[in-house]
Amino acid sequence: MKKFLLYLAVAYLAVSVQAVFFKGIKPDFVLVLVCFYSLKYGGLKGVTYGALTGLLIDTVNGFLSSAPMF
Repeated sequence: MKKFLLYLAVAYLAVSVQAVFFKGIKPDFVLVLVCFYSLKYGGLKGVTYGALTGLLIDTVNGFLSSAPMF
């Protein structure tokens, strides 16, 4: 559980680094982290990490970026 929380903290740090240091076209560090985590710990844990990381990105950005607003 501690490793999972550490990976979430690293994902938050990656989102922050992307927002501060890159303008325009941004590399997707979070995608690299999710792929690495899912390859290392398996599919089910990777899906969970990916979903929570996506939720983290949406909350940091302040809006739901993947859901269309009608």
